[in-house]
Amino acid sequence: MKKIACVFIELEDNETVEDVISKIENNNVSDKIIANVLSEAESDWRVNLKQILNDLGEHISSKGYGVMFDIMECVEQNPEYKEYFLLKELYAYVTKKTGRPYYQLERNIRAMIDRIYSKNSIDKICKLLGASAVSCGKISNLEFIAIMIDKIF
Repeated sequence: MKKIACVFIELEDNETVEDVISKIENNNVSDKIIANVLSEAESDWRVNLKQILNDLGEHISSKGYGVMFDIMECVEQNPEYKEYFLLKELYAYVTKKTGRPYYQLERNIRAMIDRIYSKNSIDKICKLLGASAVSCGKISNLEFIAIMIDKIF
């Protein structure tokens, strides 16, 4: 199995993405590491999503964690999916893009929500996700995604 690493590099004031890639290639690490060099604006949502999920106790190795990144990436590429009524279409888009079946996305997100609710107090969930996340008990997958989209974008 091929291992891939994603590296986030903060650019110096006068440094360009091409400069960083050149440095990586000259050190002969390009065959071992795929560097995803992002500007600060591009990586903001990734950092925010990672922070929220980590604060909720979700581990990076969980499948739901990866699904949320796939979903947010699709929303970034297609801002129209920020609308709540288009979330079902977002599932179809993510399914097509990632090759994961619809039921797998649903199951992974539901398992993540269940872990979040079992690991955390209602007060902590309310603080991190907002009052709507706890007002009627556990939230649905679509409600969770909508809340995360509102928080991230």
